[in-house]
Amino acid sequence: MPKATLGAERYIELFNEVILPACEEVYPDGNFLHQQDGAPAHKLKDTQRFLKKRVPQFVRLNEWTGYSPDVNPCDYRLWAWLKQKEYSRRMSSNLDELKDRIQEAWEELDTETIIG
Repeated sequence: MPKATLGAERYIELFNEVILPACEEVYPDGNFLHQQDGAPAHKLKDTQRFLKKRVPQFVRLNEWTGYSPDVNPCDYRLWAWLKQKEYSRRMSSNLDELKDRIQEAWEELDTETIIG
């Protein structure tokens, strides 16, 4: 299967159909902040324009510092912890097993690890 990339059009579609409804369900008062990374689809003008129009609060491209462990602990702390948990065992034999193991590790995550 060829490697697929996510363009702005599909990202906006997914955001409208999945992400935004999920956020609105959890935060019906609209009191949430959306932050994204520097993936190409996230940085495009169409995406930024869409988010500005549809999302009450989001961190705009020019407001977010890339590669900053102090302001993005998920990328630097939690994903590293999850990878370590997964790679400390034998390699998953298929995608379903990998998903199950990531879910198990996530359920083991405690506040102490998050705070670091």
